[in-house]
Amino acid sequence: MRAAKSIHASYEFLGLAGSGQYGQVYCARQRRTGQIVALKELPHGRFPTHALLRELRVLLMLNHPHVTRCEALEHAQEGRYLVLEYCEGGTLRDWLEQGSPLPLKQVLAWIRQILLGLDHAHTAGVIHCDVKPENILLHLSESGWQMKLTDFGIARVYRSPITDLSMTGSAAYMAPERFYGQFSPAVDIYAVGVMLYEMILGSRPFSGSPGQLMHDHLNRRVVLAPELPAVVRAIVQKALEKLPARRYGSAALMLKDLDAILPQLEEPLACWVGPLLPRGSLHLQATFSLPTRPEVVVGWQDACWWAQRSQLWRTDPHTEQSTLMLALDYPLRHLIPVGTGLLLVSDHHLDYWLPDHPLIPLRAFRDPWRWQCCGNNVVWATQREYGVIHFASSASPFSGRSFYHQTFPRSLPQPPLIWLQDQTLTLGIPRQGTLELYQQPVTPWQPLNWQQSALWTLPLCPRSSIPLETGAILVPRDPQAELLLLHTHPLRLRRLDLPSPWQGIIAVGKYIHVVTQTHHLLTWTTDGDGYTQTLLPQPYLSFDPQGSLWLASAAASGTQLWQIRLGDDPK
Repeated sequence: MRAAKSIHASYEFLGLAGSGQYGQVYCARQRRTGQIVALKELPHGRFPTHALLRELRVLLMLNHPHVTRCEALEHAQEGRYLVLEYCEGGTLRDWLEQGSPLPLKQVLAWIRQILLGLDHAHTAGVIHCDVKPENILLHLSESGWQMKLTDFGIARVYRSPITDLSMTGSAAYMAPERFYGQFSPAVDIYAVGVMLYEMILGSRPFSGSPGQLMHDHLNRRVVLAPELPAVVRAIVQKALEKLPARRYGSAALMLKDLDAILPQLEEPLACWVGPLLPRGSLHLQATFSLPTRPEVVVGWQDACWWAQRSQLWRTDPHTEQSTLMLALDYPLRHLIPVGTGLLLVSDHHLDYWLPDHPLIPLRAFRDPWRWQCCGNNVVWATQREYGVIHFASSASPFSGRSFYHQTFPRSLPQPPLIWLQDQTLTLGIPRQGTLELYQQPVTPWQPLNWQQSALWTLPLCPRSSIPLETGAILVPRDPQAELLLLHTHPLRLRRLDLPSPWQGIIAVGKYIHVVTQTHHLLTWTTDGDGYTQTLLPQPYLSFDPQGSLWLASAAASGTQLWQIRLGDDPK
């Protein structure tokens, strides 16, 4: 009998994606095809053979866009693994813990997808028996986010009456009859009702210990909170009926009621609400007047540096005296402190300037281009080439810079996304509605090997990217759309929902800050958690890379400028 080979011979492990009751789930790449998959570890001790065969049988019975797809079963030296479709968006629980409110129409659209998956399973004779946010995965497709049912480890096939007195499952989402060992499609409907309640209100109808939950599900009637929108109250109430006969008889019937109310939910933006912090929570660092409204501002060397068209000005915040420092032939778009000087960015030029020294041209661009400043490095890319400029920490006018670049094998339709983190360069190449991500170390400089396949391929074409310590923020072309938080190893996408179109975005330390057109400052951690919303006291002007938020209001004698220091902690 041939010995089983190592799982690593067939799959490249890219990181731990999650863990559950029975084992761990890894993100991996199939070496033969390059396909990204999820490897679900199935230890003998916690997942005996009969349980393995049951889950495998159930998965092979199902084939639906809203159910995770089973690719194979692998027997290896390290153990047994189910090879499943990989869902890079994490779980619905991850989103609930993020704390961002979501419009009711979006919540119902997601519940609708879950019901479609359940309707397919029920039609095939499968009861999931453990529907909960932890078992709903998010997958990004060309049409948007897809909800996918996963973990059929305790599912039942109900071709004949079922009675099972085992208490496996999650008490918070268990229908009353589950505690008596009775199973039918109605138990999944009840769990969906609990999830719908939780997604809208942020809490479940019952809470407490498993014993308390059992008592409440069996004996306490659900009292719908007054905050629950009237349009969905009847649906939630029917899904949470104690007696199965009073619940929806099938997922299809609940779908029918949802479809009847969805056209009514054309919500204005003002319906979106969230935690609101008082103005007093903002830390005002300075206020002063400028002779005119600036277009870009940065705090540097204990002064305010700002640009108005092609002119660079310096304002002393104590005396409010403004001095013209530099006049160019083209308008300035960004001012970035690097080393002991300022990086000056315009539509077609990348220059470096140190006070009291002549301007140092770095690059001139005829084609469209993208750039990022990452520490003491500037990375740039056009449709034809990309490169890195490294500044020594003690940069002088005549030394301390290193230039590297590479030409693409063929011209691209648009400049790629580009960023640098931990001396690893990431390029995002747009190709026919998808984004191919490549990574390569830059210390020492190593041009990308274009013979290798892309590290990831994502079904989106972002407008831009903002680097983070562990990934990047992908900014969509539509300013109203969500932001996407990208982490690699393992691949993970988290959505950051916006109440209204954004005006500015910055990552400072461990936090992401976004200003919207409704004058709100939204803050998340770089993991996508810790959401807060703050109403700004003045109109937004810009962020600067030093970690300041600049607000500006027109005054009789010019422009009143507010500098708010963000730092690592928004509170």
